Amino acid sequence: MTELGEIPEEWEVVELSNVINNFLVPMRDKPKVFDGDIPWCRIEDIEGKYLNDSKSAQRITIETLAEMNLKLIPKGSVICSCSARLGVCAITTKELTTNQTFIALVPGENVNNEFLYYLMTKQASRLQSLSSGTTIAYLSRKQFEQFKVVMPTLKEQLKIADILSTVDETIEKTDQLLEKTKELKKGLMQQLLTKGIGHTTFKQTELGEIPEGWEVFVLSDLVHKIVGGGTPSRKKIEYYSGDIPWFTVKDMDGSFYKDISQEYINEVAIQKSSANLIDPKKVIIATRIALGRGFINTVSISINQDLKAVYLNEEKVLADYFLYWYLSQAEKIEGLGSGSTVKGIRLEQLKGLNVPVPSLLEQQKIARFLSSVDEQISIYKNEKERLKELKKGLIQKLLTGKIRIKV
Repeated sequence: MTELGEIPEEWEVVELSNVINNFLVPMRDKPKVFDGDIPWCRIEDIEGKYLNDSKSAQRITIETLAEMNLKLIPKGSVICSCSARLGVCAITTKELTTNQTFIALVPGENVNNEFLYYLMTKQASRLQSLSSGTTIAYLSRKQFEQFKVVMPTLKEQLKIADILSTVDETIEKTDQLLEKTKELKKGLMQQLLTKGIGHTTFKQTELGEIPEGWEVFVLSDLVHKIVGGGTPSRKKIEYYSGDIPWFTVKDMDGSFYKDISQEYINEVAIQKSSANLIDPKKVIIATRIALGRGFINTVSISINQDLKAVYLNEEKVLADYFLYWYLSQAEKIEGLGSGSTVKGIRLEQLKGLNVPVPSLLEQQKIARFLSSVDEQISIYKNEKERLKELKKGLIQKLLTGKIRIKV
């Protein structure tokens, strides 16, 4: 039993100064000229485990480094935020320098830098509790030197780092697949919603070139009605105790279908306010704040005044097809918004949108095609979240010795 809790007999609690060869604290001054080849990095440049360059291409010369007495951080160091986002760390893959946001830890011979990265990342909450500063949290070099951590044997450090690195690599590969599939969907939407499936003849319209058999309708000719919403009085707490999902723009998280909201209301709230009960399988779109976003409700719901429920004439256009088309027009919808602080789109503008409409059979095919890609995106998202949870659990158990690794 130690001051940091129960740890394996062979492990130690040490101050960082006992295992770190050098603590490098950059100077506060910012270089005025960036015309060299030594990266000058900021916290915004950290995207993941490794840091090798400045995203903004800010690089200095060796002369500027010497003139300003900046610190050249060796390759393989672990840099940690010493202010603002405490707990953000990265391993340097080349020599570089940074602004004053970081302190660089140059590990000693008995410390593996990959292990040190995971160890320091895990310490975020402890580092934050030690910080001082009225507006921005800050930890001094001395506080880092005296900071106590649990240190396994070097052999165990290597094994632990290897396991966590494997999980990180799998997360990265999953994320790459996710991003590629998103790009695939973007390209497919552009192709399918303008060229359709298997067409060889096209015609010019106000929307540009579309298949010969398609038609262009204004939205007002495709809907039975468009229903708005409202907010029940916040003073009546009892209104928010029901089981009717009440949607706002906060619920616009990118999901195509939704049945769960952050808040719920009851029938009394609907009867005594401007909120309405929306039938299932309607296209719900934002007309304020989150312009260009939308979803289809799979259950009866209610909405606030920033949203509209579009009741489509499904003899002309299907909800799934229309929503995919609408989402593909997000940039255009945003451009139609007006307002000095919060942008909104008027109902007349919404009803005046020109919509390309294929046959119902082709609409089904297009929607089914894009839905299959959405399913794959969902699989990758779920897998990424599962792996992140796995990593979180492993970090907790491996770095405390609750799970031991044979070496």
